[in-house]
Amino acid sequence: MNTVTNVGTTMNDASRTEIDSLWTAAQNTPCKYAECTGEGHEYILPESEWSHEAMNTSFDGKIVLGSISDHLGTFTGYISFEGNGEMTAAEFRDAADTYEAFPEWLRAMADRMDALAA
Repeated sequence: MNTVTNVGTTMNDASRTEIDSLWTAAQNTPCKYAECTGEGHEYILPESEWSHEAMNTSFDGKIVLGSISDHLGTFTGYISFEGNGEMTAAEFRDAADTYEAFPEWLRAMADRMDALAA
């Protein structure tokens, strides 16, 4: 039997399997948001306290990722920039053209958040 000890608690393979099963079941529980990945469905909390991804989107081919989450009726937006790497001068110019639309994308995220919270 494999046992893991962490901060005064002991977890064996059976309890780890049970926790994994509970976690998977919570993540796979359908919710009212079609785009919800279930990552905020925490099995240790009552379902009424779960967080949900209400919207997931990207800008510029998933270089910029945006999401809006709902936790107990409070909506929070998240944004992350995933891009990195070397660019040529022409690629910088192309990116500048693409990112001219970025403020509009951000405004659309704000409008969606407003609509969700209404």
